[in-house]
Amino acid sequence: MKKTALFIVLCSFAIALTHSSCEEEEVTLPKVTTAEVTDVIQSAATCGGEVTSDGNSTTTRGVCWSPADTPTIEDNHTVDGTGEGVFVSEITGLAPNVTYYVRAYATNSQGTAYGLTKEFKTPL
Repeated sequence: MKKTALFIVLCSFAIALTHSSCEEEEVTLPKVTTAEVTDVIQSAATCGGEVTSDGNSTTTRGVCWSPADTPTIEDNHTVDGTGEGVFVSEITGLAPNVTYYVRAYATNSQGTAYGLTKEFKTPL
C-alpha cells in the first residue's frame, strides 16, 4: 500500500514538472521577402512575396506601394491571406508614367515587418 501511494505521488510530481516546463513559444516579428514586379501596365502590376516565418503568431500578409521610396501599410496595400508561404498580389489603381515603390509586408501581434523595396515604372 505504501509503495502504491509513493508511486502515485512520484507520478503526480513528474506530470506536474512536465507541464510546468512547457512554455509558450516567444512571438517575434515575421520574416518576409518581396517578389519581383511583373506584368506592369498603365494601371496595374503584379508582385507578391513569401512569409518565411510568421513569428509564432497568425500573420496578415500582402504588399504596399507608393510613389515615395519607403511604402508602409499606411499607404496603398493589399491583404493576401494569412500565415507562412508564397503569395501573389495584384496592384491596381496606378497612374501611367509614374515610378512606384513596392514591398511585401507581414503583420502579427508584435508588429509589421517588410521585405526589400522594389521599384517599377508604369508605361505612358
